[in-house]
Order: sequence, then structure tokens, then C-alpha cells
Amino acid sequence: MATLKTLIHTRRRLLSWLGGLLLVYALLGFFVLPWLVESQLEKILQERLSVTTNLERVYFNPFSFNFNVEQLELADPGQGSLLKLGRLQVDFQASRLVLLKLQFAEIIISDLDIYYTRSSVDDDTVSRLAERWANTAQALTNSTAVSSESAGLIPLEILSLTLSDIQTHIVDEVPLTPFSTTLSLAQAQINGFSTLPDQAGDNELSINFEQGARLNWSGGFTVNPLDFQGEIALSNFSLLPVGRYLQDDLPFQLDEGHINLSLYYNIDLSQAQPRILVDRINLDVNDFSATQLGEAAPFALASRLALYDGQVSIPQNRAEFASLSLEGIELNAIRSEAGLINIQEMVDALLPVTDATVQAPEEASAQPVDPWFFSLADVSIENNRFSFVDNSIATPFSIVTSIDAGITGIDNQAMTRFPLSAKLSLDSGGTIELDGELQVLPTVEFSSAINLADIAINVAQPYVDEFAFLDLLSGSLALDANLAVNPDQPFSLRGGAELTNVEILDRQLNETLFSMSGLGIDTMSLSLADNSIDISEITLQDFFARVLINEDGSSNIGGSLKAGELTPDPETTLTENTNTGSPLEVIVGQINLQNASANFTDRNLPLPFSANIQNLTGTVQGFASSSNLATEIHLEGQVDEFGLVQIDSSLNPFNFTTQSQIDVNFSNIDMPSMTPYVIKFAGREIAEGKVDLELSYKLLNGVMNANNQLVLSALRLGDRIEQAGAMDLPLDLAVALLKDGNGVIDLEVPISGDVNDPEFNFGPAIRRAITNILTNLVAAPFRLLGNLIGGDDGASLDHIRFLPGRSDIAAPEQEILLKLSEALKQRPQLLLEIASVTAPPDELALKTLAVDADIETELQAQPASDDSLTTRRLAAVESLYAATALQETLEQIRLLYTPQPDTASDDASTQPAESGQLDTLAYIADLRERLIEEKPVSNSELIALGASRRNRVVEFLSSRGGISAPRLLEVDALVGAVDEDGWLVLPFSLTAQ
Repeated sequence: MATLKTLIHTRRRLLSWLGGLLLVYALLGFFVLPWLVESQLEKILQERLSVTTNLERVYFNPFSFNFNVEQLELADPGQGSLLKLGRLQVDFQASRLVLLKLQFAEIIISDLDIYYTRSSVDDDTVSRLAERWANTAQALTNSTAVSSESAGLIPLEILSLTLSDIQTHIVDEVPLTPFSTTLSLAQAQINGFSTLPDQAGDNELSINFEQGARLNWSGGFTVNPLDFQGEIALSNFSLLPVGRYLQDDLPFQLDEGHINLSLYYNIDLSQAQPRILVDRINLDVNDFSATQLGEAAPFALASRLALYDGQVSIPQNRAEFASLSLEGIELNAIRSEAGLINIQEMVDALLPVTDATVQAPEEASAQPVDPWFFSLADVSIENNRFSFVDNSIATPFSIVTSIDAGITGIDNQAMTRFPLSAKLSLDSGGTIELDGELQVLPTVEFSSAINLADIAINVAQPYVDEFAFLDLLSGSLALDANLAVNPDQPFSLRGGAELTNVEILDRQLNETLFSMSGLGIDTMSLSLADNSIDISEITLQDFFARVLINEDGSSNIGGSLKAGELTPDPETTLTENTNTGSPLEVIVGQINLQNASANFTDRNLPLPFSANIQNLTGTVQGFASSSNLATEIHLEGQVDEFGLVQIDSSLNPFNFTTQSQIDVNFSNIDMPSMTPYVIKFAGREIAEGKVDLELSYKLLNGVMNANNQLVLSALRLGDRIEQAGAMDLPLDLAVALLKDGNGVIDLEVPISGDVNDPEFNFGPAIRRAITNILTNLVAAPFRLLGNLIGGDDGASLDHIRFLPGRSDIAAPEQEILLKLSEALKQRPQLLLEIASVTAPPDELALKTLAVDADIETELQAQPASDDSLTTRRLAAVESLYAATALQETLEQIRLLYTPQPDTASDDASTQPAESGQLDTLAYIADLRERLIEEKPVSNSELIALGASRRNRVVEFLSSRGGISAPRLLEVDALVGAVDEDGWLVLPFSLTAQ
């Protein structure tokens, strides 16, 4: 047997050739191939991509087919580095070429830095290199035909692909603020990559992001057919890099936030229709915080947002999740001084600006696909908070509420109703609870029980400050109702509400303006579909109002409102629905008033006036805006200590002036408390008295006919007070005239007018009516006295008549005095003023009486004789005349009444003369007239006559008329008048005690 040495010797030539070939192969593999790879790589990259190449070492072992590249750097001149590779190691299994298969036992890539820069919207590192490659490939594409038919996948296997220490440096210069970050691939292991059928490997990958975030992937895939499955876990992914990248596009700043995501996937692309399953989806967002630009405090915070146990499947088109949990979310809405809400501003900033003129392209017809099914078994909202701050008002408004809610059984199927419960707890006090069902498809429908408990109304204080000087000291709102929203009913609310322990302070006066222990609404029904609100019953308990009239006539209620803040739109009415224009129908079954009270003060008077209404209780019967039926009002209360007020009226609150009847009765009201009003009206105090007042007002088509019936008892006027504008009337007399025998004044004051007339003013109308009554009364007081005794001859009671010179009361005048006495008895406060009266005819009458008395005295003094009375009267008159020593003698006067003889006869000288016969009666009468003319009458006699007349009247009224002497006053004497019959008139006047 040949030895090895012999064999070598005999095969020397062959071995020499083989050794030479092996040497050449080794030289080519170890030296030439790396040089060619390096030079060609540099040439190709320079020619095709204009990229400079710096390669430290290329190593190839032609025997093990181990290929190594070390320290490769690619750079784009003027742009910077593109790639830096520390090491690339490829272990190729050449023996597998026999099986027509490319197999790599191992590929290792380590210490790799990739640089990507985006310079503009259309220019970045990849697109730039791709464009260069495409431009330099023109010759190749022209000379090489590319088959459009697929040649199938090249059999390829990579048993192990290891990636380590891979850095991807990303720079985006497109945003206003350039963005840069680095993605680090700590370790990636891909085992069993193959293009052979049904070959899958076991792979792992881990990528590090900024802020300690990490993406772990494990799974496998087959290339033939394409099928991928595995698990992805993203942990502690910070939103700060995302916020930094989007900072120029976001209207807010992402301050904090981390995402944790885990899922399993299975993607099968082997079929004509891809089959995708993403399962076990769990997403957590923790410690989220975002702040609006320019603000210091975050507007959104979230402790945790978690989506659990989700599954998405295609082509089944189903997305199902077990639960969504929102915990510790805080949303802060702020309204700026300009009236803009920060959240709305940010939403508007994020929405794209669309051009309404650009028409959307028509969608291409597509194959029908199954509709998506979405379900979420449970939504839990716990310990979340919402706050709202309104800086658009002078005193910023702030409200904070904690929200806990739960929704179950959510899906996108038609007619599915999701049970929903929620509780809102206000930091200011009170809770709001909902318990109902929500439907989204095909229409939004919502029905729920809603409960409000202990909602503090003083939270609205900043808005009250905008229009009033009022402080909401206390008060809470409660509501227990059912809420419904659906296509047939845009909004409906049915239930009861209560407002309790309300106290509103007048800040300017530092006193309570309104208060009440409770306002209850029983069975309220509000419907936007019917455009109506129906309230069964309203009950007000212990309602109190403070009403103050200031010195200038203004009121505390009007003064509590800030001028110019409330400017109602004249086009808008209380009952107008702005959406439909149809009137809102308001129906109220009954209003109950229990123990209401009011404190009224009027300082617009010489003396402040104050009155208290207490224990006002009663009902207001049902009314409706669509009905013409007037509502009945029945109220009763106490005024001050012993007064009573009763209100029994009927009116239509929605059309007050068309048809209303208002009846208000005040009983036993203390009159001294009314002194301030009386002073302003008449300049007098009221010392004592009570008043009953019946007010009756009837309005028909805007025309008011009112009657005010005043019954005053034991009224006594006090001192006179100087007051500008007060009536100048003898009120004492008016009161005395009006008082009956029991000291009661019963006065009727009718008022009428058109309330639609802008000139009509109710207060002055009452003043004018009372003034007219009192003026007419004191102007003709005896007319009232005449009416009291059932006649219309009041004017004849204001005087009696006397014959001149006499003081005796004639029979007709006695009748007048008796009637006057009867009337005075009915007005015991009246005093009759009686004057001593005389007149010029009295002097002549007294002279006549005196002369006649003298003649009678002379007759009595004559001695007894048988002479006739005429003869004796003649003697008496001549005796009296002779005693006067007047210039004309008796003889001269006799001649005046004695006929003389006729001296014209022819024979008068021859006949004797005869004396004529004396006209005795004419002669006596002439002497009497001469005596009367010369008879002196002293002034004392006239005074005595007047006094006698007054005394005669006083005596008659006292003795026969029954009028006490103190009521018959003596007044200054006066010169009377004589009527057409020649009688002297004694006028009476009245005053009051």
C-alpha cells in the first residue's frame, strides 16, 4: 500500500496546482475581495448617492465565508453623517448553495448610528438619497428589462440576526422649533428568518426611548406565507418628546405623562383578505399634565387613564374592551376677561381650517364590508374633578366638582341602552346624582332620575355682584326629578324642587332684603316639545321682604341693582321661545303663602314711617298663560300689633290690565303710624285713631274704576307741621264734619283712569280724589249737615233771619234751628259759631220803636178823659215834639196839613174868611216821622241788639235743640246783610273741637 509520502510524490503536480489555486483563492478572498468591496462601495456610493465613505476595515474569510465590516462611516457633504457602523459580521453557509438556498448562520450588527434629518416638508435624508439614486439609475433602467412577473421569493434563511447598540438620531427642522431625539435599540434577536414555507423563528427586540421608555417585542413571523404574531410591551413612554416635537402646533404644553401599552397580535396576510387579531390590549396613561401656553397652572391632569383587556379583529371588524377606567382626572376650564374659554380656544386651534368652496372628491366604489362592532363593557370614572373659573366678571367666579360615574354595556348597536350612574360633589356644598340609561344609536336618547341635594346658592355670588349690591348669605337648592332627552322630547324634566333657608343681604344697608325658610315646588313638568312648564303647587314659607323708600323717593330694591347692568331686550319677552317663536305656556296649579312678612319704611316723609306685615297666609289659585280665566287670590295677615289685612282678588297675571278685580281690606290699623303720610299730604300729625280701609280696583281693557272706602274710628288730629306741598285745608273741620255720633268717619274715594295712558299715575290720582272731596266738603259744610237729616236743603241751615230792630226768632227760623240741631247731634265734633249781627236797618227800627214807646208813655201819662184816642195821640205827639225844640213850630207844621180858603173869588172882599179842616192823622204821622228822625240811637243799643239775637239763638239751640252750650261759640260781631224780603241774615259757621 502506498504511503502518504508516496502519494504526495506521485500527485505532486496536481497538488501543486491545487495549492496554487488555493493560494490564489485565499489571496482573492482575504485581500482582493475586501479591497474590491471597499473600492466599489465607495465608488458606487459616490457616483450614485454623492456620499463620502470612510471604511476602516473589510474582512472576508473565503474558507468560512465569514464577512466583517468595521468602522464604516457614510456622510453627505454639507449635510453631515448618514451612518456610522461599528461592526457588521455575516456568517454565510456556502454549503447550502448545493440546496439552492441562501443561508446565513449568523448576522451581527452592532454599534450602529443612523442619522435622519428632515429639512423641509419635501426634503429629508431618505428622500434626498432616493432621488439621487433614481437620477443616476436612468442608464440602468434603459438597458435592463425588468420583468413584471413575480419570480417568487428567493430561498433565504437567517438562522440568527443580532442587533445591538443601535442608535437612530432623528432631527426634524420643519417645525418652528427644531426637534431632535435618539432611539436606542439595546438588543434585538431574530432567529430563524426564512422565506421558505411555514418557517418561523423566535424573535426579540428592545428599543429605548427618551426619559427611560422602553419598547419590548417578542414573537415570530413567517415570510412564506406572510404571517406575524407576537407581543409588544411599551413601558414608561414619556409624552414629553411628543410634546416637544408638536410644541409649535399644539396650543398647550405637555408637562408630564407616561404611557404603558401591552398587546398580543396575529397578522395573517396569506389570504386574499388579511386576517388581523390584536388581543389582550391594555393601555395605561399615568401622571398626565398639560398647560395652556402662557398659563402657569395646568388645565388638564390625570392620575390614570386605563383601557383594559381589549381585542380588535379584522375582517370580523370587532373592537371589544372589558373596561375603561378614568382616575384622578382634573380638568380646569378658565374663561378669560375677553369671555373666551381656554378649552374651547385650544379645541378651535387644533381643528383644521377648511375651505368651504373645496368639494370633497367622490369616493370610489368599494366592496361592501361588514360594519364595525364596538363594545365597552364597563366605564369607571372615579375621583375626577372639574373646575371652572370665570375671569370675565369683576369678581372671578369659581366652582369645583368631584365626579364619580359608571357606564356599563356600551356598544355601537342600534337601540342599545347603557345603564349610567353619576355623582357630582361640589366643593361649595351639595351633590348632583344621576341614575338612568343612555342610548346613542340610531338617535341620542337619555332618561335618568336626577337628584340635587344641598346645592349652595351662594356659589353664584360673583354673578350677582355683576348687577346688584346683594350678598347671598345662605340658601340651598334641592331637586328630585326625572330627566328625558329624545327625538320626540328635546328636553323634559318632571319632579319637585325646594329652595331652603334663603337669606339675601342688602350690602349697602347691611340688612336682610329677602329671606324665606322654604320655597317648595311640587310636581313641576318642563317640556321643550310642548314648550310648556306646568307646576302643580308652589309653597312659600316664612317669606320676608324689607322695603325701604329713601328720602329722594327711590327704593332699596331699586337701589340694590347696579345702574345700566340690566338692559332687557325689548324684542324678548318672558314667554317667548327664541327657537320656535311660539309662546311658552306657563301653568301653575296653586301658590301657597305661609307666614309671610314684610317690613316697610318710608323716609320720603317729614317723619319716617314704618309698618310691619306679619303672618300673611293664603293661596293663589291656578292660572295659565293660555287661559283668559282670572286666578283667585286669598291672603290674610297681621299689620303691626293689632291690624289685619285681607286680600281677595281675581286677576290674570299674564294680562293684568284686561280684566282684573283687586279687593284689599285693612282693618284696625293704628292711625298714628300714618302720621308721616298725613304730614306730607296735609301738614298735620295724627294723635290717635284707627282705620279700616277697603280698596276695590276693577280694570277692564285698561280702564280702571276704583273705590277706596275708609272707615276711621276715634280719629284725633295732632299738631300742625309745616310741610311744603301739603294741602291748606281746615282738616279739623273736615274731620268733625265726617265724624258721626260714634266718632267714626266713613269716607268713599272713587278713582278712575286709563292705566295705559302714560300720564296716568296712581298715587297722584288718589291724592287728587281725596283733595277734591275735602275741598268740596269744607267749602259747603252745611250741605253735608242737610244730607244727614235726609234732605237736600243743607244750604238753608247755614243762617236764620231776624226782622230789623228785633231779636225774637220767628217761627220759620225756629224750624231751621231745630233741623240744624238734629244735624249737629250727628256730628258731635262740630262747633257752631254764632256772631252778634246788626245791620243799618236796625237803627231806623230802634228809633221807630223808641218813639212809639215814648208816645205810648205820654198816652199813659195823660189824665183820664173821654177824648178819642186820635185826640189824645195828637196831644201826646205834639207834647213830645214841643219838647224837642226843633226849628219848625207846630203851627207851621199844622198849616202843612190844614187846607187854606180860596182867595181868587171876585167877591172875596165882601165875604168873611173861614179856616180849613186839619188832616189830623197826616199831621200826627208827620210829627212821628220827625220825632223818629231826631231820635238818637247809641252804639251800645245796637250791640245789645246783636247780642240779644245771638243769645236768643244760643238759648233756643240749648233748650229746644239739645245742643250743649260749649258747642255754641261766640265769634266777633259782624254787620249783616238784608235779604230781598227786608229780613236781616244771621250766618252760621262751623269749626271743630
